[in-house]
Amino acid sequence: RGAMGDDAAQRIIDDFVAAMLKGKRLPVLRSDGVESTSLVQMDKDVTCLTITVGSRRETILLETVGQITMGEEVPEGYPALWVDELCVTLALEDTGEAVAFRFEDMEDRDTFALCTGMFVDQRRQAMEGGEGEEEWYEEDEAYEEGHAEDAEEYCDEEEAPEAQEPAAPRVEAPSTAKAGGALATPPPPKPTSLPAGPT
Repeated sequence: RGAMGDDAAQRIIDDFVAAMLKGKRLPVLRSDGVESTSLVQMDKDVTCLTITVGSRRETILLETVGQITMGEEVPEGYPALWVDELCVTLALEDTGEAVAFRFEDMEDRDTFALCTGMFVDQRRQAMEGGEGEEEWYEEDEAYEEGHAEDAEEYCDEEEAPEAQEPAAPRVEAPSTAKAGGALATPPPPKPTSLPAGPT
């Protein structure tokens, strides 16, 4: 059942990306009160949204989206928009503005909000963790190679037990302290007292 759910979710994401690559004509609302029907698209790498109105084109990098709200809710700290229950609003950190899209039904609204939010998170994580990532992998590979060499040396030493001092008996498993029927190490002497005898 979980696998079927994952497959269904993946189909929703794939259909969303395919539709956004072609572009959707949506009413776009801005804080200045202007509403225009625009062509909204995503690039093939799913890194940005492009809003085209006539000859004017605006690109929104997904990593600059700070908040995503649905319905009549407006992102905190941003100018109010005339949004309704069919809207999704993006708060843009780089410009301090907000832009909203109005959809035909709740299902399209929710799909856009959830998928876009997922891609925004991926982009922000990639931007935050991308620096030094290649260097980290190189260091990790060098560590693994060095660790493997240490392991080989350790195995070589283990193959030559005569060069090692005999191990002390393990308290939790006394039987392992025996070798060939004799104690590997002599037991500690017991305290004794000399019998009284003639001087």
